[in-house]
Amino acid sequence: MEFSTELKIVGLVFLLLVGYSSINVNSYKTSITTSASSATVSEYVAVAFATYFTSGINFGTVVPNTIGNNATNNSLFTVTFSADTNVATAEVCVNSSTITSGGNIITQGNFSYNSSTNQTILNTTELRGSYTNFTSTSTAIPGAFGANSVIYWRFKLDVPDAQLAGSYAGTTYFEGVSSGAC
Repeated sequence: MEFSTELKIVGLVFLLLVGYSSINVNSYKTSITTSASSATVSEYVAVAFATYFTSGINFGTVVPNTIGNNATNNSLFTVTFSADTNVATAEVCVNSSTITSGGNIITQGNFSYNSSTNQTILNTTELRGSYTNFTSTSTAIPGAFGANSVIYWRFKLDVPDAQLAGSYAGTTYFEGVSSGAC
């Protein structure tokens, strides 16, 4: 039995197609690996201070032998933790220099504050025992605060008996930090 040339060519093409289709084109292998990923997100504590802080904590004219002189604009002083503060608990650290006029001094023990996240309670708390004296050492105010917390402040100044006349000035320090960082 003799096959025609055309049939031979068709058969050959058929064999090539069948042979080609049986070759495993995907027979190569790739290497698969895993890689650990890591990142450390830094603590971020941001606070905004009411504009009253930039004007200073002012007591106006006071006289010797007075206790509990209120600061001007008392309770309008606020510290607000930013919405993007990313620590579970933050705190405010405070300290103060002595208040001086030339060589005359009113010590930190005569300058005090009260703070609260509840302005109504703060404004009705006039008991002397609820105020904390400033010190020269950075100290955390009571409480643990988070993002969007607002802290209201009141300040008082005691003027000792026979305090010499003068214009007194000092520096008070406030800083928002992660808890335990004061």
